[in-house]
Amino acid sequence: MRLLPVFEELLAGWKAQGYRLVSLREMFERLDLGALPRHRVEYGEIPGRSGSLALQGTLVRV
Repeated sequence: MRLLPVFEELLAGWKAQGYRLVSLREMFERLDLGALPRHRVEYGEIPGRSGSLALQGTLVRV
């Protein structure tokens, strides 16, 4: 609750810029799933990170 005034200021700033706050459900319902790109999930390594990670792979043509 200590940062509530900062959060309220952030929300007010977004609204002043013309953004509209919506639920994740509303965002999902407006998505055109067929237009989204699809990629394989591949495992690999990234410099500076330890172990094997799940990475965005090659584009899958549907």
